[in-house]
Amino acid sequence: MKKSVNPLVAFLLLSLTSLAQTTTPAAGMEQVINSPFNNQTLRRFDLSETGLKGTPMALPDWAPGTLTFKSGNTIANALFNYDALHQELWVKRSPKDSVRYAAAGVRHVMIQLPNAPQPTRYEQLTGLTTDDVALKTGLVRVVYQGAYSLVQLPVKQFYKAPAKQAYGETQVFDEFRDESVYYIIRPDKTAERVKLNRKSLTAALQSKGPAFETVLKDKKLDPKVEADVATALTGL
Repeated sequence: MKKSVNPLVAFLLLSLTSLAQTTTPAAGMEQVINSPFNNQTLRRFDLSETGLKGTPMALPDWAPGTLTFKSGNTIANALFNYDALHQELWVKRSPKDSVRYAAAGVRHVMIQLPNAPQPTRYEQLTGLTTDDVALKTGLVRVVYQGAYSLVQLPVKQFYKAPAKQAYGETQVFDEFRDESVYYIIRPDKTAERVKLNRKSLTAALQSKGPAFETVLKDKKLDPKVEADVATALTGL
């Protein structure tokens, strides 16, 4: 006696067979699904390709420098880069030898960037009055150090490409975005986040704001340029 086939099961099996015959997998993400009907493994493909933009590193490439730990120990004759996402300093002593150090143990590192007249200083600031935990635990790039200092906190954030893409979108990206920020550090160790413009810097400098504005005007300095801001901060 011939067994009858449940119509619903027959329809689903036919649909799955048709899909396997007509769909051409493209390069991209792959998800494995187990079929409850015939113990076969079906493969469903995301037809878009996910790439990656950016990097978690603060510098575009390795650069030579000298590292000083809080313990007083030093590392010289090495190459350095800073992972601003995880707050780790990377050190390479040879092509096959690299190691990472948590920013918490670093006092400062002097890095000689290509074509820069002077080494760039990264350091961990201590004793600050601020609600920004990253400013107290990570390394900052020192733009100008004086009674009123200007520093930049390197910040990288990772953004995952959305699961659903616009129709016809075939190339999508996960991305590391640079969201670094500037701070004015005042003599009392208070820190205020600023933008490189006249209004923000003048407000953060408080009583020294008018003198800062006068220097900008007299020397025709641009508050959007780091070097010009450093010049204006000299002598405050």
